[in-house]
Amino acid sequence: MKTRLPIAATLFALIACAAAVAQSTAARAVTAQLKPSVHGHVIVPVLVHDKKGNLIPNLTAADFTLTDNTHPQTIQFFAPDTSLPLTLGLVTQTGPGMGAQLPAIHRTSEQFLTQLMSGAGSHVKAFVIQFNLDVDLLEDPSPSTAKLDQALAQLGVPQFAADTNGAYTATGFSHRKQKKRPSGAALYDAIDLASSQVLNTQSGRKALIVFSDGVDRGSKTTLNAAINAAQTAGVAVYAIYFKGEAPPEKFLHNNNQHRGIGFPGTYPGGYPGSYPGGYPGSNHPPPPQPSRRVDGERILAQICSRTGGEMFDSSRASLKTLLAQIADQMNNAYILAYTRTASKDSGFHHIVLKPKQKDQYVQITKGYWLPQK
Repeated sequence: MKTRLPIAATLFALIACAAAVAQSTAARAVTAQLKPSVHGHVIVPVLVHDKKGNLIPNLTAADFTLTDNTHPQTIQFFAPDTSLPLTLGLVTQTGPGMGAQLPAIHRTSEQFLTQLMSGAGSHVKAFVIQFNLDVDLLEDPSPSTAKLDQALAQLGVPQFAADTNGAYTATGFSHRKQKKRPSGAALYDAIDLASSQVLNTQSGRKALIVFSDGVDRGSKTTLNAAINAAQTAGVAVYAIYFKGEAPPEKFLHNNNQHRGIGFPGTYPGGYPGSYPGGYPGSNHPPPPQPSRRVDGERILAQICSRTGGEMFDSSRASLKTLLAQIADQMNNAYILAYTRTASKDSGFHHIVLKPKQKDQYVQITKGYWLPQK
């Protein structure tokens, strides 16, 4: 399903907690006080692990210290609350090296969503995106597993003329034809667009699960811009890493990521111009620029770490097991809420939540953005 989305400037999306969704009297009292106003209230999910990586239950605000841009803050609420709505995006890379993985991603993602959305009182919506050089939104946020199953069945299927999201499988295009087709993986664009155009308007908890080799080839946005978009929208990015057909060091990353070029026009794939991915007014890709070597696994780990998610290696466990671990994290996150004091400057605000006990690791977004006044 070809979809067009408008582009708009995005503001930091604070998670809206209302008294009606809290599960206890204490939670209702706190969240009623923390209804978002113009500025000041910060509400983010938190996970805490022991040194073996196990999630730690039964923690309270007294177990931590908190700073916002180095200014000490008072934690007003710290407790699990799975009654908050969750909007989840499944973002899958297609193209060379990933075609053989698509059937397993399709199958296990269907099972994962069915289990995640079947619980009593479930408040989960999901959407599906695929990307190569083009970024295709296959289904808008929906609570319907039937619609999501239909979207997952379209992974690797081109959605419009000249779409680069064709499945590169042994039974698909020949090796010779593959070489003639545009090759790329607009990973940063996919994360940016999923965060700023789909998730930024959603309330509650927000997350992406990215299936990729982590090597960006062709995005018009930068790595930092993609991370900023996720942080601005309050999105935790999880990733399942697939080792590419070639070693990571053989891929080159363009340092000149076309800074300043926005995304006017249509989406998916729809940037003005006839070059796939659509640089305005141009029939050709941009000229080569100085490049550096990148490791896709490290890139994915960086994206996840900075947004409060986690990266998993597909070679270490089955997709079913890895998705179950991600579901466990989403179902067992604490909700941290505080009202920012002292530091009201626009720009990036760095959050540091420090455990008082040793051998505890906090998984949280590195911060959030405040717009210019």
